[in-house]
Amino acid sequence: MFEEIDPDFTAYQCNDYLNSDYAINGYYSKQDEWQVVLPKSEAKEIFNEDEGELIGFLKVGSPGVDGISFGYRRDESGIWSHEPYEGNFRRIANDFNEFIQLFQSRLLKWWDRTSIDIA
Repeated sequence: MFEEIDPDFTAYQCNDYLNSDYAINGYYSKQDEWQVVLPKSEAKEIFNEDEGELIGFLKVGSPGVDGISFGYRRDESGIWSHEPYEGNFRRIANDFNEFIQLFQSRLLKWWDRTSIDIA
């Protein structure tokens, strides 16, 4: 089981997010009727209660399905998706700006097995 805790932003390569307007207001998709990107005040690190440790993932958003989160991995660049049931991470964009562009153009594939899959 996973719990969300207040984050240590300095542990993640997330300045592209922190220096954007999205860190202030987040991003609400009218088309999806969902808060896709969270403001900084709502971003969380994911803690695995079963293992008793952080999983090294900073959640800054979600597609609103299957418990999947969007965010940053500790010691890794790019934007990642995290699927909590299998514990998989998938790199989905090279940086925050690319992530937003892919999402808005409907080209972001956080579920596609043909995307980069790094566990």
